[in-house]
Amino acid sequence: MFLRFLIALILGIFSLFDVHAEESDLLVLEENQIFSGNFFAGKSNVQISGVIKGDAYVAAAQCSVDGIIYGDLIIGCASVDISGHVTGNVRALAGQITISGTVDKNVSVIAGNIQIDPLAKINGSAVVMGSNIDMSGRIASDVTILGSHAKVGGDIGGDVDAYINELRISSKAKILGDVTYKSSNIALIDQRAQIVGKINYHQTVLSNIIDWSWLKGLVLGSKLLVVLMNFAFTFVFGWIVIKLFPSQVSMSTKMLNDKLVNSFGVGIVVLVLAPLLSIVLLVTVIGAPFALALIALNIFSFYTAKIFFVIWMTGRMFPKLVKKKGKLLMFALGLSVYYICTIIPYIGTMIAFISMLLGVGAVVLAQSEKNSIIAHKK
Repeated sequence: MFLRFLIALILGIFSLFDVHAEESDLLVLEENQIFSGNFFAGKSNVQISGVIKGDAYVAAAQCSVDGIIYGDLIIGCASVDISGHVTGNVRALAGQITISGTVDKNVSVIAGNIQIDPLAKINGSAVVMGSNIDMSGRIASDVTILGSHAKVGGDIGGDVDAYINELRISSKAKILGDVTYKSSNIALIDQRAQIVGKINYHQTVLSNIIDWSWLKGLVLGSKLLVVLMNFAFTFVFGWIVIKLFPSQVSMSTKMLNDKLVNSFGVGIVVLVLAPLLSIVLLVTVIGAPFALALIALNIFSFYTAKIFFVIWMTGRMFPKLVKKKGKLLMFALGLSVYYICTIIPYIGTMIAFISMLLGVGAVVLAQSEKNSIIAHKK
């Protein structure tokens, strides 16, 4: 579950880079179409009205799902509308998401605005994080909410746990379990709401969200295990990038070959401006819904930027082998060299930081050049 949600975050990052195929900005799986196998879509607009017999991976500006997916939906989009049927899980990172269809398993979402309509039916649990959250649908199991403002007005078959600034439970709510919320404000609970379990209120929210016990375990635990976990995650992300976005990889590595210094400079600029933009959006009324999603994208974009650096570095270190061996094999080799180098005290930290800046800068320059080419053709 955790790995697939991380994949959704990666797809969300690339949706910000306006990823699309050369032929068209629109991809439509028609109502009468059946796709067998895992479905990959990386365009500006994606509409799934047909049947997918496998998992669906989508990175787009806008996505509409009113068909049937016999598997999981892993999605990163600016705007998502799910009115169809997903037999597996939904893992999403979005600016705005609306669910009015049926999800047979669990839902995990990070978004600015999250709308679970009254028609929605989630047969598992739901974990949502956002600025404005409306949970008006039917959820069979537990609900976990992290955000600014949330309204619960549907049927909840389990407990509700909320880490929230303002919580409202409407008259239409029917909760079969406990309601436990941590907030600086007392929740507004309509007297007509049906809550079978107990209502537990804890005044402080920050100390419960920020639990540094994981950091203690990290310090006391095996550093090798951490490196191996990072290697595994990065390899999976790299595989997705290589398979799903080959043109982005090619252009980014070209930027590192031709404009290495410029890439480093742009990386520094992005490192400074991206967090500032998140803060500005957070304090504005209009931009606040997108701030949390943008913050998450900032974190994971910087984390995954090393993928482009490793691909470029592998080509520079083993030019002959790259031509003979498979891309994934060479990526694994380059990634191994990278993580071995990062273990070295002080020098390793410097290598990781520089590779992050170069990767981010190369991606931004590549997208800028791509946009210039498209504008010139028009």
